[in-house]
Amino acid sequence: MKIRKLKESEADRLSELYRCSFGKLYPPFRNPKFFEHICVGRDGNYVCANDNDEIIGFASVAIKSDNSKEAVLRTLFVSQEYRKQGVGSKLLECVEKFAKERDAKKIILGPLIDDYFTLGVPACSAEYEFFVHRGFSEDIHFGYRPVWMSIDLNNWQPPKQFEAIRERLKSENILLRISTADDQRRLAELTKKHFRGWYEKFFAFGSESTNPAPCSIVIQADTVAGFAGPLWVREKQFGELGAVGVSPDFRRRGIGLAVVTQACKWWQTNGAKQGDLWTGTNNPAVKLYEQVGFYIVETYVVISKSL
Repeated sequence: MKIRKLKESEADRLSELYRCSFGKLYPPFRNPKFFEHICVGRDGNYVCANDNDEIIGFASVAIKSDNSKEAVLRTLFVSQEYRKQGVGSKLLECVEKFAKERDAKKIILGPLIDDYFTLGVPACSAEYEFFVHRGFSEDIHFGYRPVWMSIDLNNWQPPKQFEAIRERLKSENILLRISTADDQRRLAELTKKHFRGWYEKFFAFGSESTNPAPCSIVIQADTVAGFAGPLWVREKQFGELGAVGVSPDFRRRGIGLAVVTQACKWWQTNGAKQGDLWTGTNNPAVKLYEQVGFYIVETYVVISKSL
C-alpha cells in the first residue's frame, strides 16, 4: 500500500469508490465540481491510499484562513474490503502531519469552513468509533449536530395545507413562484440584510449570470420575503437546494412551508426522484421539513482533536 497525492483525473474513480463503499452517494460527491471544491484552491493536502494502482482510501485536510491555528479534516474514507487493515490510520497520520507542519494546534471534522464536504461523522457509527479511538471527541463548542434530510419524490404530494397557505398569501399580494434572473438583485438584498454570509455562499457566483440557478420564492411588490434555493437537479434524479430563509417581517405565515413545497414541485417537474437538504438539530425548521415529507437520513457529530 502507498499513500500518494490524488490526481485530478481520478476524481470520478473517487466518487465511485465512495458509492461502492457506502451504498448511497453522499450528495456533495454528486457535485460535478467535486474535485475543485474539495481539493483545489485552499491551503490543504489531499491524499489517497493506493494498492496495485487501485484507490482504496482518501483523506483531505485544509488549514483555516482565520488565524485560529485550526485544521479541518474535510473527509476520510476507506473502501469496505480494506477496512480494519490500518489504511484509515495511515491516511489520518498523513494529514495530521501536514496540519502540524502548518502549525495547526487543533484538527476538526465538522462544518466549519465554507464548503459542502465537511459535516462531521455519523453519530453512533463505526466511523465515529474510529476517530474516538484515535484521540477525537465531540466538539461541544459547536452547539448542534448537522442533519442530512431527504425526501422521496416518486409518489410525493404537497401537504394538504399548501394550497390554503398559497391562497392566503395571494390575498395579501404575496406571490409564490420560481425566480428568474431578474430576481437576483432582490435575493441579494434579502440575504445580505438578514442572513449573513448566505449571499456569498449561495448567490454571489450566479449574480452576473444571465441564467442563474432558480429559487422558490415569495415576493411582495419588489421585495423577496422568503426563498428555498438555489435549486439543482444532479445526475437527472437528485434534487438539491442551498438554503431556506424567510424575512423576519414575514414569518409565522406559512411561507417556509410554501417555498419548500414549491421547491419539491420544481424538482419533480425537472425529473428529480429524490431531494436533499442540510440543517441542524437546533433548527426548529426540522419539523417544517418533516411536514413537507422529508425524513432524517443521518445525524452527524462534529469532532476535534488537539495536535
